[in-house]
Parts: sequence; structure tokens; C-alpha cells
Amino acid sequence: MLSFIVRFQNIKYGIKFMSDPMTIVSSALASFNHANNLIKAIFELKVDSATIDKVTAIQSELASVQNGYLALIQQNTSLVTEKDDLKKQIAELETWETERQRYELQNVAPEVCAYVIKESARGSEPLHWLCCKCYNESKKGIFNLFSEYASGKTYRCTICNSDLHVPNQNPPRVNYDRHRNWRTA
Repeated sequence: MLSFIVRFQNIKYGIKFMSDPMTIVSSALASFNHANNLIKAIFELKVDSATIDKVTAIQSELASVQNGYLALIQQNTSLVTEKDDLKKQIAELETWETERQRYELQNVAPEVCAYVIKESARGSEPLHWLCCKCYNESKKGIFNLFSEYASGKTYRCTICNSDLHVPNQNPPRVNYDRHRNWRTA
């Protein structure tokens, strides 16, 4: 019981205490069980009713402290979990910020934009384009060739399935012949 009180006092005054929740819980429960056994031993003695009333009050106060302690442990566990989740989110944001610096918005065709890897950051990676929508959501959606037509190519984002249409620079000219058939010039 004394060890629990010392730990509780340390918490109260901002002194660090054991960080392993299982050690804390088992130590506190052992202290509570010891105190409870002492109270039971007092009950077994022949004592007057005033003493029994005081011991009963102490026992109920001890149960209240035990419940409060268990609530603190539960709150501590949830705060540790939340802290770990926030650290993971910060690491992901820092990683994305580093990756984001490797790209710049460019026109890949007239009136068609995509994020293109900078030549200085490219290294051995092949030239590729990133989807603007995914990029703004901190995702790396790469455009892959989806279809090819006489008038141009269509690329599709690997994450959101957005299409990027890139017309050919010199599309073939199409004319009708006199029998109303298409032919290329």
C-alpha cells in the first residue's frame, strides 16, 4: 500500500513513474489486495462498533481510490495509443513532404497539367506523371497508359482512375473520299 501511495504522490507532483502499464497495474492491485487483507484482519478482531464503522469507511474509500486508479490507467493507455497514432501521422506527413518536393506542376500537353518528377530528383526512376487530384490528397497516383488512339493517348491514374487525355502533336488528317469512307491524308 505504501508503494502505491508513493507512486500516486509522484504522479501528483509530476515526477515520472514506471511506464510499463502491466507493472503499474499489478503493483497497485497487490497494494490494494494487501490493504484489503489488513482490513479483513481488523474485522476478525473483537472490536467495538465505532472501530468497525471507521474500518468500513476506510474500506469503501479504498475501493473508491482503486476505481479511480484503474480509470487513470485506462486513460493513460488511451493517451499513449493516441500519441503513437499522432507520431505515425507526423512521420507520414514528413515523408510525403519530402516526396512532394521531388515534383513540379507542368503542362504535359496544351491545356493538360500533371505533376512531373524533377530531372534533378529523378535518379534511375523512369519519367512519370502524378495525378493532380491524388497529389493534393498526399497520394502518389501515377498515370499509366490506358489507351491509344489516332488523335492521342489516354493515361489513367492508378489510385483514383482519373483520365488524362494527351492529344498527338501532329494528328493525322482525316478526309472523306467520294464514297463517304474515312481515309487518312
